[in-house]
Amino acid sequence: MCRRLPFILPVLAAALACGSSQAGEPAPGADAPRRQALEARREQLARKREAQFRAADRDGDRGLSREELAGSGLPRVLLQRFDAIDRDGDGRLSPEELQALDRERLDSATVGNAVAGQTP
Repeated sequence: MCRRLPFILPVLAAALACGSSQAGEPAPGADAPRRQALEARREQLARKREAQFRAADRDGDRGLSREELAGSGLPRVLLQRFDAIDRDGDGRLSPEELQALDRERLDSATVGNAVAGQTP
């Protein structure tokens, strides 16, 4: 073992010196597929929500009342959190308010990756 040590130490030092600047960093462009997948998911969710919104908006005023929400196929959490989601306080949920909620939800889902050193 002692005879190999003088050989191993310079090789190990050289390997550490060469790889230290890139250790733990993804290769350039490595996160591009993840970003594309996230953007595709956002677009898919936006289309789905728009179709659900149009179906639930029975009076066609581009705003969902509590009554319209209660009778729709949209998630019940929207009714439970109605006041928090209704940012302008007009008693109706607009498509923009629902899109903001979806963006926040998707963005918060990527926080764990950013904390782990990966970017969305």
